[in-house]
Amino acid sequence: MTPEFLQACGKMINEYMTEGQKNVQQIGLTAHRTAHHPAQVDLLMTRAAKAVHAMQVWKQRGRAMYLGKYLYSDDIASHFAARFPVHCLDLRAEPDDAQLAQLMADLRDCVVIVNGNDFGSLRLLQRLYLSCPDTLFIATLYDNHHALDMCVTLSLCTDMVFPAHYDYLALLSRYSPFVRGPLPASTIQWSKLQARCFAPRLYDTARGIDLSGGFTRYPQFPFRQTIVQKVMAQEIGHALELPAENAVEHHSVRTKEENWAVWASSKSNLMVSTLTDLPHRFFDALLTGNIPLVPRYLQVFFSHFDFSGFREAPVVWFDYSDLADMQHKVREAVAMFDAGGKNGIAERHRFILEHHMMENRLETMLDDVHQLLHNKPHGGQS
Repeated sequence: MTPEFLQACGKMINEYMTEGQKNVQQIGLTAHRTAHHPAQVDLLMTRAAKAVHAMQVWKQRGRAMYLGKYLYSDDIASHFAARFPVHCLDLRAEPDDAQLAQLMADLRDCVVIVNGNDFGSLRLLQRLYLSCPDTLFIATLYDNHHALDMCVTLSLCTDMVFPAHYDYLALLSRYSPFVRGPLPASTIQWSKLQARCFAPRLYDTARGIDLSGGFTRYPQFPFRQTIVQKVMAQEIGHALELPAENAVEHHSVRTKEENWAVWASSKSNLMVSTLTDLPHRFFDALLTGNIPLVPRYLQVFFSHFDFSGFREAPVVWFDYSDLADMQHKVREAVAMFDAGGKNGIAERHRFILEHHMMENRLETMLDDVHQLLHNKPHGGQS
């Protein structure tokens, strides 16, 4: 990698990290000064050449995958073991010089995939990105609908980004040489191996007819919490969970197997997005046999999914006009569940297990690298 590239990238990243980050807001994005940075296009062209080089190295000599702690699991490592080893990469603490040198050597000819939940500080990722030209850095962005500062920073420190949602793609393209997708979220709280192991519980657990769902209380999303609270106040919503502010989150006090048992004890699950996101909950609900109740404005996401194997898409849509009394929507979901019976549970479970687990999303990212290279010349910056 040329000194000019390192200097240009390092200067812009440092400038952003120290001054520009505070300018990224959820409103007024057109005023963001680095959106018109005079060197932005030239820098993106240079970074794109670096990214293509790293993609070609991965395709030709890819040795291993490194996943951030939020994405990594032993089961995911087993999934890829026949092709290459998968290691957990902890980017939360700065290594000393000797450790950093060893890490840089380990990452050569590898792919690194991270998520915004992996970090306390992004300085280490910045240093690695600028020092490892033969390493392909990828970010999967679950929060590009709201956490713009984190997403922009990740876009500056990686070769490719895969936003999960449609929001702010133009803004992210000012920072990343390759914005791909959107690539929707997936089930992440269980691996494929765990889902297969726990699957028998889907058919022998008694399921209630009340609406289910456990929600994290986010202070920055009071509108969402108001919707949840309105449904909780209804007779069919008494099983919903919304912990008090600063209380321990419901899912963190249960094991993965206990969480599975909770999800498997209901027929329908309420999905209320924070903004315009299609969250992991949608996939978790179908994996555990539930019928999700989904806000109608999220229908745009469903162009991503092939429901042709179903008699009808296993989703019940609701509008604001339904919120005063959600009982009729829950009845619709329960009727859909009962009509499908155990075959319906198996169908929904298999649909997610085969197409919408974290392993599937990682495979899609790697496939996208190969497909993109078909349209690129060989060679590249080195």
